[in-house]
Amino acid sequence: MQALTEVSVDQLLVDPAYQPSVSQARVKTIVRNYNPDLMLPIHVSRRANGDCYIIDGQHRVLAALTLGIKKLWAFVFSNLTKAQESTKWIELNTLRRQNISSVARFNAELAAEVYETVQIQRVLTDYGLRVSKNGVSSPAALRVIWHCFGEKYLRQAIEVLAAAYPDNHHRWVVPIMESVAAFFYSYPGAKSKRLVGLLQDTNPRSINADIKDHHRLFGASQRSANRWGHDTRRLYESQYLVSGSEVLKTLYNKKLRANKL
Repeated sequence: MQALTEVSVDQLLVDPAYQPSVSQARVKTIVRNYNPDLMLPIHVSRRANGDCYIIDGQHRVLAALTLGIKKLWAFVFSNLTKAQESTKWIELNTLRRQNISSVARFNAELAAEVYETVQIQRVLTDYGLRVSKNGVSSPAALRVIWHCFGEKYLRQAIEVLAAAYPDNHHRWVVPIMESVAAFFYSYPGAKSKRLVGLLQDTNPRSINADIKDHHRLFGASQRSANRWGHDTRRLYESQYLVSGSEVLKTLYNKKLRANKL
């Protein structure tokens, strides 16, 4: 149940479990262009203990505090769980077509207890990882691996990249994460230790550039996609899956040939 009422802005709280970090530039824009007649009500959750948490509108609240405004109109929801608050945040921002970052959406879905997101985080937790701007910053890549290849290959990709680039945060970006999973799925006899050694001779940015160049020159042909035994539509959830696998295959085979000479 919700009610439209005025709330005191200095008593509102923020739950970082699903709220993204604040954009000071956005707050300043609201302050600069503030018009009370155009200000939409915020959305607030009143929890069982009486505390009020912002579901949506933290930038408007900060702008109000900056301007010395004491109260704002709000839709106040009662008796929501934290998971329901998170779901409501996703719904509101999707409805308004806000530019939600993939990191913010992943963490909101985690708080909302979305099954797939919880399962992916379970794997990340096993390796001491979390989705953040300075951590695993490409949750879309995690989803593609999960959809196309499953947990086994997500774990293998994480283990190989962690071993190859222990201090390089670029290891977790698109398209290298997806490409490592795709490579092992396509060539199940490939050895993780050998690929780790190969990757250590280069760097994630170089590998990513090679994958993008391959895709630009050759694309992901229907013939290549068919070889995977997957529905082509699912493969194209990432435009670089086939190209990434081919680039790593070429590098891996070069290493094998060099060792045989």
